[in-house]
Amino acid sequence: MDNGKLVPDQVVTDMAVSRLSQPDAQERGWLLDGYPRSFSQAQSLESRKIRPDIFIVLEVNITHASIF
Repeated sequence: MDNGKLVPDQVVTDMAVSRLSQPDAQERGWLLDGYPRSFSQAQSLESRKIRPDIFIVLEVNITHASIF
């Protein structure tokens, strides 16, 4: 990360799985934003039987001028 590179898939997946396994996430649910970022990350979650119940895709089409 310090060099501007992405964290390896396995590290990110292990962190996500660890957090999603916590009791509060199991009881209340969870939201992933920007993850999985790659097919291999998605496959890793699938292999661990971690699947969302709902997918929500937000697509925002805005021009730079609209922001200012």
